[in-house]
Amino acid sequence: MDVRVSNMEAKGIAETLCGLQNMHNSVLVLYKAYAKGNHKLTNLANLTYYLLWNYSKSLIELQIFLNASLSSEEDYAKGQLCITINECLKHVIGFEIGQRNKSLWTTEMGDYISTHPEMKGQYDPIKNGLIQYADSFKKGCTLQEIRKLATHGDKVIDNLIKIHDLSHSEVLRYLAGWEKCMSPAANFAFSCFEKECQQEINKR
Repeated sequence: MDVRVSNMEAKGIAETLCGLQNMHNSVLVLYKAYAKGNHKLTNLANLTYYLLWNYSKSLIELQIFLNASLSSEEDYAKGQLCITINECLKHVIGFEIGQRNKSLWTTEMGDYISTHPEMKGQYDPIKNGLIQYADSFKKGCTLQEIRKLATHGDKVIDNLIKIHDLSHSEVLRYLAGWEKCMSPAANFAFSCFEKECQQEINKR
């Protein structure tokens, strides 16, 4: 039997989205007031907003998926979820060593941590969690195949059926791992950005 999200969990999705929206707004206000022209703050703002944006997108897509009344709505939401997760992971941590050395978490957040070594104990577990989740998607896995299909519109019926046949339990399994690594990453980046902006405020 397919696994469905309970009403309590659905309520949790709405509350999480509301919290993310508040963080979005704070980043924009702080960026406009203190980050423009400040390279370090601009990098933190970019990373923070990117994480919040993709985390929010995945929850919105999950809502569409859970509230779908037609299989075509479900299939669309599945495709968008796979695109969001795949593309965000690729940029934030990468699927291969070459990508990871240039990833946002390694470069932009890594640069920040190099000047704040006292926070490395928080940074490293998040990085390891992102890598572990990315490593769970091997080349040719369902997530990446569906991402290609949903992005490029491959019309081969055998491939499109893969989207249709992706079960609720598989979708929620992908999202459970995503939530486990994305939530701490987004919150940590936001706290670092907010802290740096507060120091700018204190200087004035």
